[in-house]
Parts: sequence; structure tokens; C-alpha cells
Amino acid sequence: MHLAQDFSRVGSRPKARQKKSTIMKPVVDLGGTHMAPGPRLGTRLRGRLAPAYSARGRQRSTLFSVYSPRTDRDWILRGEVAWMHFLLVESDPRVKAVDYAPSTHVVRAGDVEFATDFAALVTYHDGKSEYRQLVTTSALRNLDRQSVREWETKVAIADREGIHYVQYTEAEILANPLRIVNWQRVIAWLSAARCYPLRPLQVEISALLHARDCASVKDIQSLGAGALGSCYVAAAFKGVQDGLYWADLDDRPLNKNTSVRILRSTDHEEGTLHEAKPST
Repeated sequence: MHLAQDFSRVGSRPKARQKKSTIMKPVVDLGGTHMAPGPRLGTRLRGRLAPAYSARGRQRSTLFSVYSPRTDRDWILRGEVAWMHFLLVESDPRVKAVDYAPSTHVVRAGDVEFATDFAALVTYHDGKSEYRQLVTTSALRNLDRQSVREWETKVAIADREGIHYVQYTEAEILANPLRIVNWQRVIAWLSAARCYPLRPLQVEISALLHARDCASVKDIQSLGAGALGSCYVAAAFKGVQDGLYWADLDDRPLNKNTSVRILRSTDHEEGTLHEAKPST
């Protein structure tokens, strides 16, 4: 398996007037890099997507089959907002766990029950959890007053029970579009190395970073020859995802000169880690 990444075409931002960003392109399968012998890939993908197609009903939306390094499993996502939200969650080192399976949560006020559909349940390292509803800005803008009041009522009831309901639109998710573009590449890289044990490599990476304060992706890749070097880079990216390291993936396009260093306790205070804010 060849894991080496080509950085030759990375280094410039997308053109300002480009109508369709690369982050919006459907990715049929980002997690099938290692499969046991058996039916052909197309057959297996059709089988995996069949329940999601059935659940979609009459609604037309692109389905994304993705591998999540945070959960170490594959998921089926419905729609481009869900795909971009997936990249946002995977990039957030504050996140401890996530469930991308659509679910319905019920809160009660007296004898009245309020059921709400959510796209994901996100749990942070500090113990806080969020039920996340994904909507487009146009859909949110076109809600009637009754729907807005109903949502606000649900949020208030849930809050009294210590449960957090939040809505995300593409506007909040793409507050830093470069971050999303970079993490699309990071996820692809981690998907390619999903079957390789990365934690032992992080020991050497940490030693390098402690000795030199920071290192470039190229420096980290040089720790191993050939495909192993790419596994070292994947291990560094996994460390960034888990909050062990910091990389300048929010401010510069990912390339061989991207800097990686040990995460400092002051990074949140200094604003080095950018947090996306939900619409509610």
C-alpha cells in the first residue's frame, strides 16, 4: 500500500471566485483502503449505502461514506452540510467522542413531549455534550415564527435538564474554510493509515518535537523510509486530532512545510485554537 502524499499542488488558496469549492465534492468512500477478500468494492459499497438510501426517502441529498479517525469506524453521512460538519468535528481537539448516527431525542414539559431529530451527538473532554442539528442558512432563515418558538422552547427545556441543543449551518462550519479544506486532506491521509499502529510512532515524534520545539511535516516524514515515513505523518496528524500536538492547519494550506509542535496549555488562552460557534 502506497501512503505517500503529493504536496506539489498544495500551497495556494482556492480562487476567490470559484463557485464550487473542493470541500463540496462528494467523496464516495474515504475509508475502504483495507478490505478483506470477498465481493467487489462496488458491491460492498452498495450494500453499505442501501439502508441510508432507504432512510433518505423522497429527499434528494448526496450520501457520503467516510472513515472517522476519532471513532475508528465508517459512517454514512447525508448531505454536504453533514460532510463539512464531520470535518469540523474531526478537527476539534476538544472533542472526546462523537456519534454521527441520526437520532431523535425527547424532552418533556409536564405531560407534553417534544421530539427533535439530530444529526450528531458530540461529547467534549470537559464532560459537556451537545445534540447537534444541521440546517442550511436558507432553511433557518425561512422558518416561520411558530417553528422558531418551538425550537426555542425545546432548547430551554433541554437546558433545564442539563442537555444542550445546538444548530449548525454551513456559515458557522465554514467560518474558517481553510481549516475544512486542510482536514479533508488530513482525513484522507489518516484513512490510508487506518490499519497501521500509530501510537508507537508518536513516541519518536514527541521526542523530536521536545528536542526541536517544532518540526515540519517534511521533517516528520523523514523519520521513516518510504511508506513508513507517511505513517509518521499520519501519527502526527492523529496527535493533532487528539490534542497532543498543534499544527498550523487553520491559517496556512497544508504542505510539506506545515509546522507541528507539542500543544501548550496556553493555546486556548492565546487564541491559537479556533473554535466554531453554533448558531444557537
